[in-house]
Amino acid sequence: MLRTEWNTSAWERAINKYKAALNHWKSSGQPREQAKTLLAIGNTYRALNENQRSVSSYSEALTLARRAKDRPLQLEILNALGGIYCSLFDSKRCLMYGLKALTL
Repeated sequence: MLRTEWNTSAWERAINKYKAALNHWKSSGQPREQAKTLLAIGNTYRALNENQRSVSSYSEALTLARRAKDRPLQLEILNALGGIYCSLFDSKRCLMYGLKALTL
């Protein structure tokens, strides 16, 4: 097995474990923990260069972090979203999420 195949396989196993944890937090009704888990899923997708999936996870995490009124977590997610758009050279969205984080 090639090193890159192993790495992808390991990341995919991590995503599956995070998704199992996410189901637990959903059934427990804990939006903060759901948001933290979705952030981790988004970070994992980002490592795999699956940017759209990453943005989707981050966006869902942001909604939950807002519901939980967890400002530090909201900032972390906004920075992650901005970072994705900066890496994609989408300066408009990069700046938008940076400003949202600054005004939080």
